[in-house]
Amino acid sequence: MQSGAVAGVYGAYGNGTLLSCGGNLTLQKGSSMGVFSHLLSGSGVTMVVSGDLLMSSDASIIGTGRGFLGNTGPGTWSLATFAAAGAGHGGEGGGSAESSPNGTAYGSFTEPASSGSGGASARYPAC
Repeated sequence: MQSGAVAGVYGAYGNGTLLSCGGNLTLQKGSSMGVFSHLLSGSGVTMVVSGDLLMSSDASIIGTGRGFLGNTGPGTWSLATFAAAGAGHGGEGGGSAESSPNGTAYGSFTEPASSGSGGASARYPAC
């Protein structure tokens, strides 16, 4: 990628997306590649580089915050009636101030290979 370039790669519904580079992949100064899972299925992006992956010290590949939508995914506690709860991934998700159960743990903390679940949103009854 050229200096300052920005690119996004999105996971397709179902089996995800394969990004394959038959040689070297170079991310030059200030370039950034975002990888996004499919928001509903969680299908991600698998990157295969047959040569070298060369990155400038200020280039980046970003996957943070690119998992499932809120209230979706295997680690979501989606039955929150009155309070939100954090989703789990590689460990339990956080609870809420109103003692909703934590999100279910799944995947690996040290070697994550699946998309992160979206936390549950609060739902309050009408007055």
